[in-house]
Amino acid sequence: MSQKGFTLVELIVVIVIVGILAAVAVPKFMDLSSAAEAAACKQNQASIETAAAIAYAQNAI
Repeated sequence: MSQKGFTLVELIVVIVIVGILAAVAVPKFMDLSSAAEAAACKQNQASIETAAAIAYAQNAI
């Protein structure tokens, strides 16, 4: 009766390892999304300043 498969202990160990990896990885991805949002805000600010400068230059003449 040679049964193939994983034991309950092996499955629990794998689940614990995946949980630890997820707990470590999630905060890093949260920081990346915050940094990306900040970069997008800075880019939007630069675009608005450029558009304002162009509008001023066109209307000042």
